[in-house]
Amino acid sequence: MALALTRRDPGRIEATREQFLSAWARTDRIFEIIPAEEIERQPIVWRHPFIFYVGHLPAFSWNQICGSLLKWKSFNPYFDELFCRGIDPDVDTGECHWHPEVPQAWPNLADTLEYRDPGARRGFRIAGNDRQTAFERPHGAKRAGFSNGLGA
Repeated sequence: MALALTRRDPGRIEATREQFLSAWARTDRIFEIIPAEEIERQPIVWRHPFIFYVGHLPAFSWNQICGSLLKWKSFNPYFDELFCRGIDPDVDTGECHWHPEVPQAWPNLADTLEYRDPGARRGFRIAGNDRQTAFERPHGAKRAGFSNGLGA
């Protein structure tokens, strides 16, 4: 069970923040392996193209933490929804759970990166102001973010 991070424990808040930033840096390096001309390629029929996953991790974090926990207003509702959920078919039946309509053309890499950073990650980079950051919210940030594969 995740433990609450409070303003009285800045060391744990900073440690959790650093875990998120480190995990994002590792996933960024993975996506950098994919040649730019291949980023819109769909590797297998049961999954979205690679570009989806570049936008999915920040969308998931934004939707679950900044939107749901902190109630911050979205800066890009279209991308929040587009990247919120993958195809994820049932391996036995091939049926998919609900996911946003697949666009005719996916956003390009530059627009997706602009959404990703400083966009969707901005809530995790805020420091030293009066707004409550995701890492100061009890239970939420670490559980929500790491549950989607961001953990070390």
